[in-house]
Amino acid sequence: MASKTFWVLLLASAVLLAAPWVLRPRLKQNLLLLLVSLLVIELFLEGVAWAGLLPGVNTKQRLPWGRVYWTGEGRGNGIRNRHGWYYPGFNLTTTNRIALIGDSFVEAVEIKRGDNLGVRLGGQLAGPWKDYSVLSLGNHGTGPAHYLEVLQYAHRNFQVREAVLVLYLGNDLTDCSAAMALHVVNDFLYYRLDPAGRLTLTPADEAKRTAYAASLGAPHQPPWLQTPWILTSHCMSLQIPLSIRDKLALRRRGQAGGQPGGFVPMDTSLAQLGLKAAPFAVDPDPASREAMTILTALLQRSADFCAEHSIKLRLVTVPFFPPDFYASQQGTAWSSRIGDHDFLKPERDIAAWAGQHHISVLPLGEWMQRQKLDVSAIRSLYFTGGSGHFTEAGHRFIAGAMAANFYATPEKTAP
Repeated sequence: MASKTFWVLLLASAVLLAAPWVLRPRLKQNLLLLLVSLLVIELFLEGVAWAGLLPGVNTKQRLPWGRVYWTGEGRGNGIRNRHGWYYPGFNLTTTNRIALIGDSFVEAVEIKRGDNLGVRLGGQLAGPWKDYSVLSLGNHGTGPAHYLEVLQYAHRNFQVREAVLVLYLGNDLTDCSAAMALHVVNDFLYYRLDPAGRLTLTPADEAKRTAYAASLGAPHQPPWLQTPWILTSHCMSLQIPLSIRDKLALRRRGQAGGQPGGFVPMDTSLAQLGLKAAPFAVDPDPASREAMTILTALLQRSADFCAEHSIKLRLVTVPFFPPDFYASQQGTAWSSRIGDHDFLKPERDIAAWAGQHHISVLPLGEWMQRQKLDVSAIRSLYFTGGSGHFTEAGHRFIAGAMAANFYATPEKTAP
């Protein structure tokens, strides 16, 4: 759609440039009046958008200095940095750079870019960890297969010394297996297991992997090459119809849904998180077990890459709490077990794997229990009644937990 928009804008520009020579004076006047009217409308929409009052518009394309406007949850409103990430400009003057890698939980378009966990963590490291900086590399709509590419990108472009993979339990497991049928298989990057249990890619998925890796580096090109798309991201007159189109497509997807296996209906406010209950079953089905196997294999590849390039790898698991949790639990003595599901079981499995491979891990659900957070406090950390993305309080909490668990004393991890 971005390429189509570019050609439409190019054609419109050509028509406008030719107009003074081919149009009659009356038509020229009318055209000028139209252009002035469109400019006034755009300026009005820009003012309303920067005030955070423009409804129904969502734009978050990854571009250098691209516009981010998000009406869901906390209403994010800002501009991406030079490298296309929703984060303040990266501090590349430090020797020790920490890459935070994950999906929309790390990207955090729901809040101001200066309030996310990367900025919060960087603030806590500013004193005792003066030669450290945090680079937040979160990208919505991605999963662990993509995180491996981002890790390599972070090493290639920023020479990071540490990498923290932030795994959201709500959808990072389902994002690992095509058998979970969460995404349109032809659109999403999936690894498979060969008969020997090793990771493999089909030719189609290899093409998707290559394209995604190339897209990560695109914002590093001279910005003028992407000027039309950057300007389009800032033009609210264009973003309104594009947002309407996207919402209609989401509605059609929901109407065609109804797939079995614990899907959250696509017409609910949780749909954007890609949630499915199967991975949390106490007795996981074969597809869920395969997803965990693929996830740990991808983590192993990440660990091998980090070892090869002298990067310290850490893991954080972010728990998902369903509405039933808040309906059935209260106080500080809460349980993650609800019927035949345990919403911290994947966290324990990942932590056990990390322990066996001597990888630092922060199981955030367990940390919540150790800190004796009551149910109401947990709810306050997430949007959508406790089941959505992190609120600003959630970002502060996870940053504090990371600082306490990973960076309590500089001597422990400083090279």
